[in-house]
Amino acid sequence: MANKPDQQTSRASRRDFLRTSTMGALGLALADWPTLKAFGATTDGKAKSVIQLWMGGGPPHLDTFDPKPGAGEDYAGPYKAIPTNVPGIQLCQTLPLLAKQADKFSIIRGMTHPSNGHETATYIMQTGTLPSEELVYPSVGAVVALKKGYEGGYKGALPPHIAVTTPLGRFNAAGFLDDRCRPFATGGDPSAKDFRVGGIVPAPGVTTERLKERQTLLQDLDVLHRQLEDDRVIRAMDSYQEKAYSLILGDAKKAFDLSDEKDELRDQYGRTRFGQ
Repeated sequence: MANKPDQQTSRASRRDFLRTSTMGALGLALADWPTLKAFGATTDGKAKSVIQLWMGGGPPHLDTFDPKPGAGEDYAGPYKAIPTNVPGIQLCQTLPLLAKQADKFSIIRGMTHPSNGHETATYIMQTGTLPSEELVYPSVGAVVALKKGYEGGYKGALPPHIAVTTPLGRFNAAGFLDDRCRPFATGGDPSAKDFRVGGIVPAPGVTTERLKERQTLLQDLDVLHRQLEDDRVIRAMDSYQEKAYSLILGDAKKAFDLSDEKDELRDQYGRTRFGQ
C-alpha cells in the first residue's frame, strides 16, 4: 500500500471499501463481491506455511515500515525515508536490504487495537479478541495448525505448530481447540554451542540403536496395559508415540540442526538467540 493513497487512483479508497462492505465485519453483500474482486481482493490464499516473527517491545513503526516522510522531524524522528523497488512505497533508512524486496511482501497500515497495555494488546493481536476470564481463544499458530495442518491433510513428521524458542503462554496457546494445536517449543538458546532441542536430539551418549531398544522394550511391557485399556485410548497413545519416535529417529530432527548451516549464513542472521 502506498504512503500517499492519491497516487493510486485505480485502487479503492478506504471510503469506497467501507461502502462496499456495509454488511459489516462478518459478511459482505453478494452484489458487492465483483466490485471487491475488481479492487484486487484475493479469495484463496496459496501460502503453505506461516512464519510469525513476534517483535514484542520491538522497534516502532516510524523506524521501520511507516517513516512518514512528510510529517517533519518532530513527528517522524531523525531517520529518513528511502524508496523501495515498488513505486510509492517507502521504508525507513534502517531497512535498506528489505527495501529491495518490497515486491515480495504486503504492508497492512490499517490494523489497530484499542489497548495501550502490552499484555492485553499482545493477546488481541494473537487471538483477534479481547481477553476473557472464562475462555482462552486460540492463537494464530494454533488456528494455522488446525486449518492448514490437521484439517488440511498435513502428513509431515514435524509438529504443525512450532514455537522458537519459548512459547508465549496464553498468547500462543491452543485455547479451546484440540491439544494437538499446542505449540511445540524448541527451548534453549540456539546461539549456544551445545544447543539441542529437548525431546528430539538425544542426550550425549544415547545412540540411535539404544533408542530403538528402548522403544522395543516399551512395546513389550505395554502388552498387558493394552489388554486392560480401551482401544481408543491405546490408538491415541500409539499415534503420539509413533510421532515422537519419528521425530527422534527420523530425518525430521535435521530441521533443528544448525550445525548443517554455513557459518556465513548464520553470521548474517546474527549470533543471538533471536537471530539463530
